Amino acid sequence: VAAAGEGDALARFLNGSDLLTNDLEMPSEEKVPLIRKVREMLISQGAEYSRITGSGSAVFAMFGSIEARDEAYGKIKADPEFSDCDIFKSVTI
Repeated sequence: VAAAGEGDALARFLNGSDLLTNDLEMPSEEKVPLIRKVREMLISQGAEYSRITGSGSAVFAMFGSIEARDEAYGKIKADPEFSDCDIFKSVTI
């Protein structure tokens, strides 16, 4: 649950209107197609948002609920295509 005033900022973040672009995202996904596949998998599994960090060393996603996050985690963890990936669940504090 967001504190007062934080909901608007979260909504702007999730719809992309408050974000700076990551100029390295496209070249990273072209060089390492698995990055795009991971992001697409997370979105298809219910993530509201998915991006790379920095130059693509990590992919993260934001989910609307812990249940949605856990369901996506189970599916991506079980997918052999992502068996070489280190996959973690986290909670934003």
